[in-house]
Amino acid sequence: MNEKDYAELKKIVGEVQTYVEKNKHAFVVPEHLLKVLLNDKKVKDFFKTNKFSLNVVEKDVDAFFKDFDKTTDISKIVPTNAYTQVIQRAIVMANLRAMEPDSLQLFQSLFEDEDSFAKFFLEKVGIKESDVSDYIRKRQEFCNGILNRFAVNLVDMAKEGKIGKIIGRNSETERMIEILNKKKSNNVILCGVEGCGKTSVVEGLALRIAENSVPKSMKGFEVWSLDMGSMIAGTKFRGEFEERLENVIKEISTNPKSILFIDEIHTIIGAGVGGNEGALDASNILKPYLSNGKLRVIGATTYDEYKKILKDKAFARRFKKIDLIEPSKEETFEIIQGVRNDYEVFHGVKYSDEVLRDIVDLSARYLFDKHFPDKAIDVMDEIGAKHRSGFVKSKNVTRKDVENVVCKMANINEISVSKDETEKIKMLDVGIKTELFGQDETVDSIVRKIKMMKAGLYNNNKCLSALLLGATGTGKTEFSKLLAKNLGMNFVKLDMSEYSLEMDVNKLTGCAQGFVGYEQSGALTEPVIRNPNSVVLLDEIEKAHKNVYNLLLQVMDEGKLTDNNGREANFKNVILLMTSNVGISVAEQTSSAVGFVVTEEDKQKEKGKIIENVMKKTFPPEFRNRISEICFFNNLSKSSMENIVYKNISRINKDLKDKNV
Repeated sequence: MNEKDYAELKKIVGEVQTYVEKNKHAFVVPEHLLKVLLNDKKVKDFFKTNKFSLNVVEKDVDAFFKDFDKTTDISKIVPTNAYTQVIQRAIVMANLRAMEPDSLQLFQSLFEDEDSFAKFFLEKVGIKESDVSDYIRKRQEFCNGILNRFAVNLVDMAKEGKIGKIIGRNSETERMIEILNKKKSNNVILCGVEGCGKTSVVEGLALRIAENSVPKSMKGFEVWSLDMGSMIAGTKFRGEFEERLENVIKEISTNPKSILFIDEIHTIIGAGVGGNEGALDASNILKPYLSNGKLRVIGATTYDEYKKILKDKAFARRFKKIDLIEPSKEETFEIIQGVRNDYEVFHGVKYSDEVLRDIVDLSARYLFDKHFPDKAIDVMDEIGAKHRSGFVKSKNVTRKDVENVVCKMANINEISVSKDETEKIKMLDVGIKTELFGQDETVDSIVRKIKMMKAGLYNNNKCLSALLLGATGTGKTEFSKLLAKNLGMNFVKLDMSEYSLEMDVNKLTGCAQGFVGYEQSGALTEPVIRNPNSVVLLDEIEKAHKNVYNLLLQVMDEGKLTDNNGREANFKNVILLMTSNVGISVAEQTSSAVGFVVTEEDKQKEKGKIIENVMKKTFPPEFRNRISEICFFNNLSKSSMENIVYKNISRINKDLKDKNV
């Protein structure tokens, strides 16, 4: 702190010295400082603002000095240690606040001396050190400009080149400009899914203003982005947050060409005095300014959170909602082309158009928990970070790089086209048939569907499902395990007999709030959310309650299911297998008509018809129609049984050998 910073401090100390010499007091004490400060404008404003009695303190101080020690030689006046320490503490406090030591710093410093009469006189009228500290902080906010402290000018950022070019959203931006130009109700809420570019639209408006590419009515405008976190941070006392917000609104309202942007605007509903009903929360403070057209506000929120705003109808009606639909793949491709150069310069890599196309395609196919364009940009950024970190030496990004990053982000195995993966799919049926005997036709049927899915020829929006019909012990469950093993996928098995009651069906997605077991995750949704690359086996599906069939309709048709916490489990990479022995016992008991000689092939056809008829009675038609493949497991022949016995004997021998038996 240089010499000129001490100007006010020197002035006050000089006034103290003058008062002491005039009254010929022998010592300089903190009470002398208090006497001078009571005539200071800032200190008087403190008393007036907080409604403390200045006259009472003045009378007490004057009474204190009535019989004070005198001296005839003013050159021998001695400052006490207590007085000196008050000055030093004031300088320290000013340094901590990055302020000039002034009358208010000195006034607060008087409270540090526990034995001083100055502190006693002030506390007598109800003044606490915290009152002075809060007053100084609030006054500092005004001096520094409260808007600059809690908001950022996006137009200034755009002029400094800190906001990149915004691709698309022209119609939404023009609609926003139209609403902002209204005389009243000139406030906007941008509503859309997470990552669809709500904030980018506002930044795009700021960039247009900075480049003078807006209508004449919008030229010279400022867009201030409010930081709600900073607004709330440090607010210890009741009403402090509301006062900050009120001051921000007042300051921004002084400039008719200012726009206030509040991201996550739903957070102001209930923000402030505990969110209690009837409390003057942030939204209630904003309402008068929103209705008279003196303040323009742009808010951004998601569809789910917008429901909170709709609960306060008086607040919601002051805004015009603009829906931001998630951009298509083609629009996203154009967007990442536009930001490509920024990421290339930052990471020191090169993204070709083919790689950008792969980023869009693979993120659309496998990253279901995010939205365009955010997820495509995120993939591009992570690929660049991998190169920048030195894990990849080449500067040119390849499709393999895209696949690796998408697989890690989606928690799935390598994507389709690698040589190892292609070989694995090619030999899938052989790998299963070496351990599953007598069911070659069924294996071929399901493997054919899987190959189509991996090649991208299957409907990407549907879940690959199969109903495995057959008698107990024919290998339905074993086939499911072998399929997961040979594909390198996670295996999930659910015994559907546990969901035979209507009340148990909710366990698959998690119980609703208020029911027993609400805190537990969904038995079906949770494993898929954690690992969307799974083989899911619903064993003995016919024993499940009929509501389970309705639940699975969405899985098989749309490839998704929502749990009790609103999280979406995506089944597009799941192979859903359901086992059942429905109709098998009836078919086994039915014999051919007496007197007719029938072949084994005819018997099998007759059994198949019986099983199919029973299946139609058991499962509703809308459920059956959505199943990708219905397969029949044959009864095991003698040779198949022998192979199974030899297989198990070999396994037992291996276990015995490992245990030295």
